[in-house]
Amino acid sequence: ACLRFGREQSAELLAVDVGGGTIDVSLLRVAARRSAIERSTRIEASLLGITGEPAYGGDNVSLELFRLLK
Repeated sequence: ACLRFGREQSAELLAVDVGGGTIDVSLLRVAARRSAIERSTRIEASLLGITGEPAYGGDNVSLELFRLLK
C-alpha cells in the first residue's frame, strides 16, 4: 500500500510473524517527516513492544488456517 502524507505523519503498526516454529508479534510506532527545504524525508521507528510464543507456530499455524478455510 502506498501512504501519502504531508509534512509529518505517524502510525502504529502491528507486525506478526508465524514462521519458523514460533509466533512473534511486534508493535511499532513509525513517524515520517518531510522537509521541503532539504527535499528529503526522514523516517523514524520506535519499538513499543514485542512478544513471542515458542510452543505454537510454523506448521501448527498452517494446519489451523487450513482447517479454518476448509
